[in-house]
Amino acid sequence: MYSSSLLDQKRFIADLAADNIIAQMAEEQILYQWLPAFNPINPLPNEPKPNYLSAYFEQNNELPAWADEHKIQRATHFFRQNAQNILTILGFYSLPYCYMAANGAKVLYASERIRNNTTQRLRETGFFVLEAMQADTKKRIETCKKIRLMHAAARFFVQQKQEWQTAQWGVPINQEDMAGTNLSFSLIVIRGLRKMGIATTADDANAYIHHWNVIGHFLGIDEDLLPTNTTAAHQLEKKISQRQFKPSEEGILLTEALYQSLCQQLQVRGLNASWVNAYLHFFLGEKIASQLSIPRSNQPTTLLLKSLKMTNIIQQIAGITNSQEKFIKQVKKQIETEHKK
Repeated sequence: MYSSSLLDQKRFIADLAADNIIAQMAEEQILYQWLPAFNPINPLPNEPKPNYLSAYFEQNNELPAWADEHKIQRATHFFRQNAQNILTILGFYSLPYCYMAANGAKVLYASERIRNNTTQRLRETGFFVLEAMQADTKKRIETCKKIRLMHAAARFFVQQKQEWQTAQWGVPINQEDMAGTNLSFSLIVIRGLRKMGIATTADDANAYIHHWNVIGHFLGIDEDLLPTNTTAAHQLEKKISQRQFKPSEEGILLTEALYQSLCQQLQVRGLNASWVNAYLHFFLGEKIASQLSIPRSNQPTTLLLKSLKMTNIIQQIAGITNSQEKFIKQVKKQIETEHKK
């Protein structure tokens, strides 16, 4: 279904629509002025936009013909039920899992923000997920379009670096890498919940993957890289990991930056580094954790699982013990507050 020849082609395909906008902004010397507006946390400014930028945000805002509103509603409800655990999984499983893709890790490393300002980047990712999973379709699409331009800007800047080897690594933030990242937000989240012993039905899993397919559509991912169900998602993830996963210096350094950020946040709540090691090893498994040079932990698995279920790590970080709905609102407010500092 997902052949190596197909994915080989996808490594040299990016996102022409978004790339053209960024290239035009760079040519007009207004790119740096507008970059903050593409951050998911920042609102779009009220000042006049270039016509092509206005058209980008105003056009093509309809759901794709294959989108299923019932599945989207089911997925957003599923997220609200499991928001705390899902945000934990994103930090301790999804992100470091992506760092195993050696060629993709080179892009993240070269773009510098994730390794030099890791905590802020984590906040932006969390905010994006919270926005992507809300009920307001218009706001959800706008957030995706902003992320799409952020990707195009990162692609533009990385390609300016002389050391980038397109023939060997592919175009920065190419279609294969974007598809793999999208799976880390959908399929890997489902895996993480099941690792935690949280019941996840097949219908919920398929709905969640479907919703992230819709998100992927608005992020500019080719439709043939949006798996229609969990079986297809497993097949695509397996193929990409077989092709791309291997130890790399960049992956290790990115993981170290993530590790230090998580340690700093947990220490505020009285949890030491051994807990970070334990969570990472638990979710990633010993093989991947070892390849990312994550130190082992002596925390027992039974205690780890109890901690995950009873004192959710994101609750520890945020100091939040309210309902899921209030949790989501408070996390968004906290991220916005920290972002303004």
